[in-house]
Amino acid sequence: MTGRVTVVGLGPAGGDLVTPAARRALASVALPLTRTATHPAVADLAAEGIVLRALDAHYESATSLAATYAGIVDEVLDVAERDGEVVYSVPGNPAVAERTVALIRERLSDDLAEDPERLRIVAGLSFAELAWSRAGVDPQNGARLVDGHRFSTDAAGVSGPMLIAQCDRMSVLSEVKLTLLEILEPNTPVTVLQRLGSPDESVSDVALVDLDRVVEADPRTSVFVDTGEQTVAAEMAEFVALMARLRGPGGCPWDAEQTHRSLGRYVLEEAYEVVEAVQALPPLHPRVRSTPSLTPPWPTSSVISCARSSSTPPSPPKPVPSTSPMSSTESTRSSFGVIHMSSATWRWTGPATCCATGNRSSVTNGEPPRCW
Repeated sequence: MTGRVTVVGLGPAGGDLVTPAARRALASVALPLTRTATHPAVADLAAEGIVLRALDAHYESATSLAATYAGIVDEVLDVAERDGEVVYSVPGNPAVAERTVALIRERLSDDLAEDPERLRIVAGLSFAELAWSRAGVDPQNGARLVDGHRFSTDAAGVSGPMLIAQCDRMSVLSEVKLTLLEILEPNTPVTVLQRLGSPDESVSDVALVDLDRVVEADPRTSVFVDTGEQTVAAEMAEFVALMARLRGPGGCPWDAEQTHRSLGRYVLEEAYEVVEAVQALPPLHPRVRSTPSLTPPWPTSSVISCARSSSTPPSPPKPVPSTSPMSSTESTRSSFGVIHMSSATWRWTGPATCCATGNRSSVTNGEPPRCW
């Protein structure tokens, strides 16, 4: 059984912002752990005689940020099991935007059900508190805190004022910029907040289009933006909601059963539909260029299938000589229906039944019934 874990918040900057409660917790064990030695409070505390063992080696050895956090949590819990207790410190407030703390809670969920005191959180001043203050924003008025590493998904469906945290890499700033440019003008001002609470603190406004051009990202960089009534990644939010409805209780049984591997056959089907659409374009269409023929060297019906009820994917098509004529009409039969193929068209002659409800529905233009 894992020993007791105390997680301490170091605050957003130097040792002067570390709370007395945090100092007492750190001084209670011989060698407390800290997620990273790059936090300015770590050096300040060492100068006062409170030495922390940093876990930065996981950043060097792991292949992804998720693997880094998982490795850090493994080591923290290993120390707790070996010594009976561990004190682990993180930047800011452990309860705000700290992934390793969320992972510790998940790993200790069974133990915490029996003994809630097994995990103790010593709160610290969050960077967000300083950021709201510098931006002049009251978060109670609908402002949101979003992780920059997952901005396009975490902010999907969100509008209004938002603080984007953990913009620690240029690639994160680029992703944030590109996502926001879908709804905002390039010259929209955004506020960049860096190293808040330190002597070299910086708060500046830049044009959105310049976000990844003029800003040097570091681990203490965040961005504030107000999108007004414009919703971030609205299409993504609708798509995620659709998937949740189809794969959730009362949704589509077929969708609920699918995995990435099982969808391979349908990716092929959609790819051939794209090819057919391109072939159907007029020769002088502005997007058509002089390119080799897109006609595949095998009948398209040999790989297209709507056999949703079949769990065995079709065998890869066998290439045939390019001089072989493609029959004017091909057909693929399955337990779900039949697709009749020609070189440029197809029509559906299967049952007009929704796989989610079992209800009969009309078939339009020879297409199979849809669940959405």
